[in-house]
Amino acid sequence: MSTHDLTSELREACEALPVPPGDLDRAVREGGRLRRRRGLAMGGAAGATVLAGVVALTLLVGGGSDGSRVLDPAGLGPFDTSGGLRGYADPGGDLHLGGRTFDGMGQQLGDLDTGASGTQHGVVHSVSGRPRLLAPDGRSYPLVASEVDDRSSFRPGSRADGTAPTAVVATLAEGTATLHLVDVSRRTTLARRTLDCPGSCDSLRLDALDRGRVFLRGPDGAAVWDTGDDSWTSFDPRTRVADVRAGVVLHDGPPAPQLEALGLRQVRGAIDSQLTFDGRHVLAWSSRLAPTTPGGKPLRLQRGPGGTEPRDRDALAFWSIDSDGSVLVATTRRYPRYDVVDCDPVTGRCEEVGGLRPSGGDPVFLGNDS
Repeated sequence: MSTHDLTSELREACEALPVPPGDLDRAVREGGRLRRRRGLAMGGAAGATVLAGVVALTLLVGGGSDGSRVLDPAGLGPFDTSGGLRGYADPGGDLHLGGRTFDGMGQQLGDLDTGASGTQHGVVHSVSGRPRLLAPDGRSYPLVASEVDDRSSFRPGSRADGTAPTAVVATLAEGTATLHLVDVSRRTTLARRTLDCPGSCDSLRLDALDRGRVFLRGPDGAAVWDTGDDSWTSFDPRTRVADVRAGVVLHDGPPAPQLEALGLRQVRGAIDSQLTFDGRHVLAWSSRLAPTTPGGKPLRLQRGPGGTEPRDRDALAFWSIDSDGSVLVATTRRYPRYDVVDCDPVTGRCEEVGGLRPSGGDPVFLGNDS
């Protein structure tokens, strides 16, 4: 079948579907999730199957007051984070978390993937603008006590620090945004700062948290908030921060001299790539992780395209850094049956932790879908 024929058939099939009620907020959420998903193209047949899954995903009925799907913690029991969250899901089926499988709960992800942050103390996420923590005991706890505006257009996301049990979240109340550095192990606030947003705070985005420094974009451009001394450093908004770990800034666009003045080392990379927790390697659509230092040695994972296993050379795969710094890989040579493995970020050796056969779209990693 030619590309033209395939496109025509898909168009006819989509046009035959009933048109759901308009929901711009939900369309933006789902579109952002799909744009940021890590993956490799696998050819026409698999691509058609994925597209069909996308169509099904966008027709799901929302469950939150802002139109989002909300995971009901009452359906969860305790889960184990000793090996990292190991959180992955079929958005149309089962959810896997901390070595447990929750039947059918993948349909109620809400913001547990997009905008959420995985930590060893649970998943930091948001429900109707309220930051919460889905803890290992299976319960969902509020992270901040302040009042918030229930507005779906305010979606700043959250970021967790790989070296401390902290995360940064943001709230909106009466048009004023507040940044909160929280201790997720104690569910207490360590530092806060309010932002004056001329017109609207809806453009606020939290990009990274490293050693108490918060990297963000907002109405006034890009900045670093150092929660240690409450200092504020603005930098060139053309410098798009993808990730920051161990003092290494992974960015797209030109380097910013203001970041260099803060003692940060800048490395160029794609905006949807990630750093290993030690800042030494870049994870970007391959099991071959590039070094961040000139002359450094690449890290090759055992499984996935680009890795050391020849059988995975032409596989389809998705990648994520887990809450303990390991690399999760969902890889398949028999689409749609995926093997999910957890790989050591030093040796590259991988351990199989489960399988997945998505029925509602691409595999989803909980707490990490940047």
